Order: sequence, then C-alpha cells, then structure tokens
Amino acid sequence: MGCGASTPAAGAEDAPAKAAPSAPKPNPNFEEPPKPIDLKAEAERVFKLADVTADGLLDIDELQNITGFAKMARNLMVKADLDTNGKVALRSGFGAKA
Repeated sequence: MGCGASTPAAGAEDAPAKAAPSAPKPNPNFEEPPKPIDLKAEAERVFKLADVTADGLLDIDELQNITGFAKMARNLMVKADLDTNGKVALRSGFGAKA
C-alpha cells in the first residue's frame, strides 16, 4: 500500500492545469537600433553646409565656423590642404581619394 506520498492531495484532480507562460510582450519604449549612416553622404552634406561661399572649397574661416575652434580649424587645414593653397576641396582633403 505505500506511505501515500504519491497520492494527490484532495481536490487536486479537479483543479485546472496552469497555462504555459505566454510570450513576452514587446516593450513600447524600446527603440529600434539606428540604421547605418552613409558616411560619404554625411561628409558631403556637412561639407556643403560649411561651404558658405558655395565655391566647392573650404577656407580657414569656413573651417573655423563649422568647428567652432580656430586651433582645430588650423590643424584640419594643415592635414587636409595637400597642395597648400589655403583651401580644401571635398575630393582632395580629409582622407578622401580622388
């Protein structure tokens, strides 16, 4: 006969079975990861914003306006002005290849 340990408790047979947990609901506050940025298009957009004279070249004043810092503008000009004419074209400067 046994000890009765395997016998269900009284009324347990009539209790409804527990439902399986449902899938988690999506969080409405979750933001999708940002889409990749086209760096070339973004560089061209910023260059055009900086080029206030619309001549296709950036001079030291335009670089200073876009960076907000004279020293940073000078450093960029030294690195990007490959032909030392005091202006930077989008194709010739900032690591771009012609």
